[in-house]
Amino acid sequence: MVFVALIAVVIPAITFAGPGNITPVPPPNNLDVGGRINFIIDWAFGLLLVLAGVFILYAAFLYLGSGGSEEKVAKAKKYIIYAVVAIVVAALARTVVFIVKALLNIT
Repeated sequence: MVFVALIAVVIPAITFAGPGNITPVPPPNNLDVGGRINFIIDWAFGLLLVLAGVFILYAAFLYLGSGGSEEKVAKAKKYIIYAVVAIVVAALARTVVFIVKALLNIT
């Protein structure tokens, strides 16, 4: 019990120990609307890829656990096809935006 009390006192003291002349960094104010939209689109694209990967893993689980059932195999194949189509559509959307920006010389 004394050991726990000692740790409860020592750890915060070690954590907060240090030089007192650290100045906080202000948040960046130079993000324009386009930069914020690109940031949100990048996050959405990453989330889409993660979700598509989860659906592929779920479909693989369904396929391996189907036990020869035609319904479960068809359901697993359908999930895999939908996930791959989602990845392809998202990649094409990003590619089209990149090509249009390159053609219009937009950075």
